[in-house]
Amino acid sequence: EPFEKRLGAVQPAMVRRLEEGFVRLRHAVRDPAEKGEVRVDADYDPHVLRHVDILKLSEQEADALGLELDDRSLASLGVPEVVVTLGSRGSVVFADGLAEYVPARRVEARDPTGSGDKFMAAYLTYRRQRHSPRSAARLAGEVVRALLAA
Repeated sequence: EPFEKRLGAVQPAMVRRLEEGFVRLRHAVRDPAEKGEVRVDADYDPHVLRHVDILKLSEQEADALGLELDDRSLASLGVPEVVVTLGSRGSVVFADGLAEYVPARRVEARDPTGSGDKFMAAYLTYRRQRHSPRSAARLAGEVVRALLAA
C-alpha cells in the first residue's frame, strides 16, 4: 500500500483533537509559562507510572529523570511502552523490552512549536490502527514532517 494512502488514514481533525488533549494534560503537569531547564516536580510520584500504558517524554524530560535511551533504563520506568521524542532527530520507542531509534526525515520548519504533541497524536492514532510501535513512530514522524512543510 502506498505511503501516501496510509498517511491519509490520519485525519487532520483527529490529530487536532488528540493534540488539544495532550496540551491540556501537559498544562496540568507543568505550567506552560515556565521557561528554562526541565526539572522533576517535587511532588513527582514514580508509582503513578504503574497505571500508565504509553508514556511520552521529550529528550529533556528523560534527561531530567536520569534516564538513558536504552532498554534497561527505559524498562526501569515500569511502563510497557515509552516514546521519547528527539526533535528533528526522530524518536526512541521502547516496547516489548526493546528500545529502538526511529530516525526522522529532515524538514525545514519555520516554527516547530507543538511538533511533539502532533507526533504523539499521530502516534496514538496509528497504534489504535494496530501499527507496531516502530511503524507508528515512523508514520507519525511523516505526519509531523508533512504538517511542518505545509
